[in-house]
Amino acid sequence: MRHKPLIFLLFFLSGLQLFGQKRLNGIYDADNHQYIDTDPNIIVKPFVNGRAAFMIKGADPFKENTNKVGFIDTAGKIVVKPLYNNCSSFHGDFALVEDTGRRLAVINRYGKIIIPFAMHGISFCKNGLFIVTTYTSRTGAASMRIVNDRNKMVVPPGRYATYAQPPYPMNPYNVRESTDDVGHKEFTWYQVWGRTAQFQNYIGVEKDHKWAVIDRSGKEVIPAKFDWIGVFSHGRAPFRMDKKYGIIDSTGKVLIPPTYDNLELSGSKFAIAIKNKKWGMLSVTGQTLIPFKYDIISQMAGEEFSVSIGYPDGKWGVVNAAGAAIIPPENYYIYQFGSGYYVEKDNLRAALFDSTGVRRTEYVGGRLPNYPVWDMGDLGFIVYNAHKREYVNYEKIEEGLLYFKDDKWGVLDSAGAEVTGPVYDDFRYTESRKIFALRKNDKWFFIDSRGKPLILDGFDDFQEIGSYITIVKKGGQWGVINKSGKLVIPVKYDSITPNTFCGRRIMQVSKNGLYGLIDYNGKVIYNCKYSVIRCIDGKMVGVE
Repeated sequence: MRHKPLIFLLFFLSGLQLFGQKRLNGIYDADNHQYIDTDPNIIVKPFVNGRAAFMIKGADPFKENTNKVGFIDTAGKIVVKPLYNNCSSFHGDFALVEDTGRRLAVINRYGKIIIPFAMHGISFCKNGLFIVTTYTSRTGAASMRIVNDRNKMVVPPGRYATYAQPPYPMNPYNVRESTDDVGHKEFTWYQVWGRTAQFQNYIGVEKDHKWAVIDRSGKEVIPAKFDWIGVFSHGRAPFRMDKKYGIIDSTGKVLIPPTYDNLELSGSKFAIAIKNKKWGMLSVTGQTLIPFKYDIISQMAGEEFSVSIGYPDGKWGVVNAAGAAIIPPENYYIYQFGSGYYVEKDNLRAALFDSTGVRRTEYVGGRLPNYPVWDMGDLGFIVYNAHKREYVNYEKIEEGLLYFKDDKWGVLDSAGAEVTGPVYDDFRYTESRKIFALRKNDKWFFIDSRGKPLILDGFDDFQEIGSYITIVKKGGQWGVINKSGKLVIPVKYDSITPNTFCGRRIMQVSKNGLYGLIDYNGKVIYNCKYSVIRCIDGKMVGVE
């Protein structure tokens, strides 16, 4: 315990080094939008809108105020210094940052503070505005203001209390969830949640316990007369009056009178509603399309809907937008699968149906589908080919959509189409599931998920180093490819040793009995001219 302050000081001082540092030392993985840094005290999040958040962990990262976060670009350059306690990802050109007092601010892509720190909630709007909400500590009452990206007032504080947010999905039953305490967990960085307000042209706002509608200029286009207004979509929004629901447009015109027990918009054409404890579907002009006889309705892809009689323990089927049954509600459960459906007859057997409701396979046992693949157990695999809109049977499918046919292996793309023929003798898993290593005529080839060869030459062998690089061998010599499949170090060295004491991501290479140093990106630090290389504190001492 007496050493704890010293440990913290060491972490703090190591973190301070980054304040003067211009970039992180690592490699950008373009396929996965991730910057790979092996420093165990640095966490880098995936890139969003060209920026990645990174954290320098404190001595005890569970004490959040000891951690520091900032942002880098894809070159690893630090564009926002690690000055903050936490942050969101970038929403367009802006992100939230949090200080040690849990106050929030908004910064731009270069770290300039746009909305100053305060105890408030901030929501990004789809039209580029920000909704800033503050709460009165004594009463808990809310007050919101709307500002633009220069923090100029669009709607002043105090005029409205809150704004319309997406509702929870309609559910006629109360569902309770609980979790068990599983003890201490490994530290996980949970970023600040960047709430997005569904505000493009119009938004519902609460005023004196009634709801109005304003446009993006802040003008009140519908006066405060409703009990509640939901989110606008395609110029329409659900509303409530006297505990009943209907739909209005952006002018306040009532499209569907408030006669339903609950209602939600479903796409641009439909509204799913509840009336007398039964579910049905309407057009947005109020025409009943699916009669009110089901216990739950949910839109699937396109204009098909899953329906249940006796939910939650009843039977499921599929109907179209006209209410006609595609698959009668006689099944244990139904999932969308390609253009058709995976239908569980009971909890032991399932089959595939096409989009017209015609059964395409026998009822068999198997695992749940992992689109576009259905593992049927002893009967092989079904793959949905989205290009041809058909189901194809294979003897084997391995992770990464490698298929086995005619005693050879080939590659499928993410849409289930064959991008290579079955021409490979074997495969080996790689750390990057977007690159495949396949063997043909005793040579290893690297291809991407589209079947494109990344390097035309075949290799005798290869060895992966974590999830960063792969050392490849050909004709007794070695080179390196990165995780994008690019040959960054030519195959010309007698040996390559990836882990050295000469610095992070520094490899020792040899040629003709002499040694040199190269980094993971292929940059030559020292040519092969030393008989011995020793490193102290990351610095080389060489002997000719």
